[in-house]
Parts: sequence; structure tokens; C-alpha cells
Amino acid sequence: MGHVGRPIAWINLRDTIGRTHLDGTVYISDPDVIFLRSKNCSLSEREKELIALVNFLLAGQIMFSDDPLHLTAGDLALTRRINSLYEALGNDEYGAVRIACDVFRLQSRSGNVSGLINISGRKFKLQRENRPDLFSALSTAKLAVDYRLKRTDDYLTFVSHSITIGQR
Repeated sequence: MGHVGRPIAWINLRDTIGRTHLDGTVYISDPDVIFLRSKNCSLSEREKELIALVNFLLAGQIMFSDDPLHLTAGDLALTRRINSLYEALGNDEYGAVRIACDVFRLQSRSGNVSGLINISGRKFKLQRENRPDLFSALSTAKLAVDYRLKRTDDYLTFVSHSITIGQR
């Protein structure tokens, strides 16, 4: 994901996504911690949100090591936003399928939630002709998290290091 600390975050995201099918079946998946603080943390809010949501949706537990006494007002606002997403998305089971290098489709067991996880360092273009069901879901659904850069009738472009989630 770019510089010191980010390669580790990228590896942990890949591992969490890759082991999601084992979570709750073979063991409880143990992802790396989430980050909420801005002090001594170079991750953007978008990247923190990506890590927090992938860990929540695709692993068995959530942990953070930030000292709550050192969180800024902005950190607390991010925490509230992530917590509200946890509450909105928490009543389903999720899985992920690779659709491109470091890009994954997120799907809930109920089919009510679809998403795109882009852990790559570049924008991703989702073409209608290649993934019509996912394209339709992310074009028409109410988006709980939206990191689309561009939307046309034929493709959607997503920000690097992001997660976009749509709900029916």
C-alpha cells in the first residue's frame, strides 16, 4: 500500500480475505488490528475504513490497540462512522471472491449486500459486460460506502485501497 506499515496492512488484508472461508468453520480468523488514531499512523481514513470493514465482515474478531485517551475528535468521528457501518452490516455472513489482481467481490449470504474490495495501489474499472450482476448491484443499490470515481452506462471506476458496499 505504498510505504512503511502499508505493506504489512496489504499482506494482512490479503490473508484475511483469503482465509474468510475458514472462519467459523476451522477456526476463528484473527486479522491484524484496526487503526483509528491519526497520531503516528500514516494510513488515510479510507484505508483505515477498508481495514476495519474487511476485518469485520470477513474475520472472526475485531481488535484495536490505539489508546482511546489519545484519539482526536476526527478519530472519534471515524470510530462512530465505522461503528454505524458495523451495526448496519452485522446481521449477515460475508464472503469474498477474487475478480482481478488484488480486487475482490464482496457478497453477503442473503444476497442483500454486494461490494467491491480494491486493495491494489491503482484504480479499478469494473465493466458491465464482464460482471453484469456486480455492476448492476453497485450501480443501483443504496451505497453504505461509496468509493466510485466514475460511473457510466458501461463501467464503474473505483478508488485504490478502498471498499464500496451496496445494500438492497
